[in-house]
Amino acid sequence: MVKPEIRDMHMINSGTGIWFDVAVGILAVLILSACNPGRSTSPEELRARLEDRVARYLEVRSAGNTEKEYEFFQSEYRKEVPRELFVSRKNVQYRNIRLEKIEYQQGEQEARVILKADVKIMGFEMKDAPVRQRWVLEDGLWFIAAKPPKDSLRQMFSPAADPQGRQQNEK
Repeated sequence: MVKPEIRDMHMINSGTGIWFDVAVGILAVLILSACNPGRSTSPEELRARLEDRVARYLEVRSAGNTEKEYEFFQSEYRKEVPRELFVSRKNVQYRNIRLEKIEYQQGEQEARVILKADVKIMGFEMKDAPVRQRWVLEDGLWFIAAKPPKDSLRQMFSPAADPQGRQQNEK
């Protein structure tokens, strides 16, 4: 009995089998590229993502949806500031918020966003006040990089220390 050679098997499988293999290969490439967004992204794509993310943030902010607004902040901030605390803040009110400028250098992982808004703080209102934000790229998405407010409040109300490290109210 004569065994078929490999080239003979190829001839048998040459119809739809090759096209099926090609289709499976293309599908695998598409799936793998979808699972890894942001890894090999062009500088133009990063800027487009930033502009889109800022636009969505402004929509959420203008709608007053603090639940969704919270998701635009960097993970470090969200670890320090619980959602409930963020949602309950009422000390600063923004109205008529709009984009003034995006400062972004091609290929960078950080950008500066300048907004304009009518800001009301403790009864004082400022028209067209600039609101500066630093945005950072984290896992392929842009987020607002903000410091938790407790750090600045803690420093403001803590007793001053002298050079020897003793608190001044102990002297």
